[in-house]
Amino acid sequence: MPREQAALSVLVVCEGNVCRSPAFGFALGRCLPTAHVESAGMRARPGAGLCSVVGSSILESDSESVDFVRGFRSRRMSAIDPAEFDLVLTATRELRADLATAHPSIRDRFFTYRELVHIVDQTVFPDDRSEISSSTGLANWLNLGRGLIVVPEPRRRMFRATVNDPFDIPDAHGGSAHRHRAVVGAALNAGTEAGAALGRVLGN
Repeated sequence: MPREQAALSVLVVCEGNVCRSPAFGFALGRCLPTAHVESAGMRARPGAGLCSVVGSSILESDSESVDFVRGFRSRRMSAIDPAEFDLVLTATRELRADLATAHPSIRDRFFTYRELVHIVDQTVFPDDRSEISSSTGLANWLNLGRGLIVVPEPRRRMFRATVNDPFDIPDAHGGSAHRHRAVVGAALNAGTEAGAALGRVLGN
């Protein structure tokens, strides 16, 4: 949906912008059609297509998925102004910290994919929902909830790693095909969960 018509604008960030962020962004946009969703990579090679695992994972017979897979091109984060977006969602806490350091004035808008879902699920909505109907109000409410939630236990042996941060979806490139597919699946699932969570906030 065009940004000027959208109820919410979201920028999704990972490292290369060919795997985790486009997978998450596609699932988020499909689940939350009233939002405008874009993605970028901190160290992306501009103009690259989706990795084959993401393409095969989301490609269906409908025109939306076909157009996305065929038309997607990666973008580098340095070419984008995150201040133009209501929320900026990152694959890992490390990426979130890097963006907060680079853009301290809007650091309250930065969350990881999974962190956002836990905040919405665990934070009580205000009695007056108009308090979070604006982009600023939503970011402020989510940011306050950040310090109130119970952080889940680390995910052990996930993606064949000993311990993973429960809010992270790690990079899969350079690893096994099994791990790569697992990470893409996790990004798609997280996008769907985040879309449902934001839909509850927005009353969709």
